[in-house]
Amino acid sequence: MKGPITHALVLASLLPLVCCAAQAQRYEFVSLCKVLDAPQAYTNKKNALRGSVYIGMESTNISDRDCPGRSIALKVGDDVYEHADIRDFHRKISGWKMQGYATVAGTFTVNNSPLTPYVLDVQKVSDVTKTR
Repeated sequence: MKGPITHALVLASLLPLVCCAAQAQRYEFVSLCKVLDAPQAYTNKKNALRGSVYIGMESTNISDRDCPGRSIALKVGDDVYEHADIRDFHRKISGWKMQGYATVAGTFTVNNSPLTPYVLDVQKVSDVTKTR
């Protein structure tokens, strides 16, 4: 039996997959200072951070003036580098002397490097503006 009923049944059977895929992409918005104060609580979790972003030759990081002198390294993998939001972010930041303000979402990790003990594996970037 083919027709509208068959199509409706196929679509209905896919709804749980759409639901779960959407939930899997959710990021918890949290302050950068809160993550730095309790990094183990946010390790291997999807977080969205808002702060000042700096792109340099040696490092790229996000910081917050509410917790000066501390930052989280940003890592953009090859798999997301060509995403439109990442390219737009890089283009804008390049025009602003490699710094700006943005919401950066990804998975937070803690590693043993003394130079970059905290890393956010970037998946999405939004709300990109000039540094205040």
